[in-house]
Amino acid sequence: ERVLELLNRYGVRYVVAGATERGQPGWAPSNPGEQMTEYAEGVFRQAMREAFRSGTTVLYEVTDTISGTGQPPPPPAAATPTPGGPVVAPTIDSNATPVALFTRSSVGANPGQWNLPRGIARDAEGNFYVVDTANFRVQKFDPEGTFILSFGSKGNGDGQFNPYSDEAIGSGPGGIAVDAQGNVYVADTWNHRIQKFDSEGKFLLKWGQFINLADPVSAAEGGADVKFFGPRGVAIGPDGNVYVTDTGNKRVLVFTPDGEPVGEIGSQVTPEKTSSGYAYNGPQEFNEPVGIAADGAGNVYVADTNNRRIQKIGPDALEITQWPVPAGMWEPVPYNEPFLAVDEAGNVYATAPAGKAVLKFGPDGQVAGQKSDDGSGALVRPTGIWADADGTVYVVDTEGNSIVRMGTVP
Repeated sequence: ERVLELLNRYGVRYVVAGATERGQPGWAPSNPGEQMTEYAEGVFRQAMREAFRSGTTVLYEVTDTISGTGQPPPPPAAATPTPGGPVVAPTIDSNATPVALFTRSSVGANPGQWNLPRGIARDAEGNFYVVDTANFRVQKFDPEGTFILSFGSKGNGDGQFNPYSDEAIGSGPGGIAVDAQGNVYVADTWNHRIQKFDSEGKFLLKWGQFINLADPVSAAEGGADVKFFGPRGVAIGPDGNVYVTDTGNKRVLVFTPDGEPVGEIGSQVTPEKTSSGYAYNGPQEFNEPVGIAADGAGNVYVADTNNRRIQKIGPDALEITQWPVPAGMWEPVPYNEPFLAVDEAGNVYATAPAGKAVLKFGPDGQVAGQKSDDGSGALVRPTGIWADADGTVYVVDTEGNSIVRMGTVP
């Protein structure tokens, strides 16, 4: 609707998509900053009717309402690539025996089963909360791994979660965190918001809507401190504030537990930086931030994915250190969403989706260990991670559709 509103405002009748517009080699050159991306053309294809086609050149007709093929665009470059295929509503057997948390099972939607899960967190009582991404829900287990309850469904209402599109299987809610009072915060990525629940899964509140700071029209709408492109990771600081990685806008936003804005850490994305190919690789700048964790001293750790580094930002952002992630660990693969955790000793743990491993860094950022097997099988695509105070690590294996108790990482 937003695309059509802008095109109609400026009296645009047709959108041309040809070799020049796409910047294809061998054709008339066009400004790289003005070329039509695959994502942009996907939006036109979704919203508009084809008025004319000759070879690969297409004219899309602008109308007052969405009237196109309905073919959704692929995920934008800032989003994690996901395999194709339709998002199918899960089939639930209400009589099925719940599967325990650490029991490997087939893909499914029954209690304790998984469909491309992501984030994991524990509360003060030791209960586990896991984001069951493609089932659009959160599942809760007791400290022994016995199923307790689940909450959430597909949609954009209160307590619901959305995929990027019905063809982007595996997209949906991502990170999760639990505060000292037992309240649960979930990154509802493609509804562009954070949702807060109580310990029984009752919806409490939400905040956020879409903003793209690289787009001058979107950025001019205001309210940037409470809007997201796509929130991925969530962490709770020792002061109770909620830290969120706003991945597409290359920043971290900080809120009170009630969703009131407190501050921002990040690159200050602007249309000018985007058009000039700004690298976003300086200190306290991020390129595809995903995982986030906070320690008891108020330090915040961010998985700066495309810069292949972890940044440690001290209280009040006065001290910033960074260290690289070993080669081959954060390379582009499906579900390249590295999450972070920190234990009581200040060790930092990171999942390596491409390396199929968990990495351990000492408080000084030096590599202290690596592990890819819990003794019963290797990780397929590790993403979400939780570390207990004593260094016991739990990992979400997204493509393995399982939750793995790794033990300690040497």
